[in-house]
Amino acid sequence: MSAMHHGAVMEGSWGSADKGAVNVADGEAALALLRAELQPGDVVLVKASNAAGLGALADALVSQGSQGGARP
Repeated sequence: MSAMHHGAVMEGSWGSADKGAVNVADGEAALALLRAELQPGDVVLVKASNAAGLGALADALVSQGSQGGARP
């Protein structure tokens, strides 16, 4: 568990480690996890600095969602 993930779990903003808080290695791992877990009607907020490269994750999610009728 990374220090940032651990801090968020301890602070309470991400729930608890045993109730769904997940730390992934990179954007590709996050995309794979989200594709497996998201259900129709779910909302995802992708928040990071541009340097983290998560814009590609958001674009992939929007693209996937738009195929199912969702919109950004």
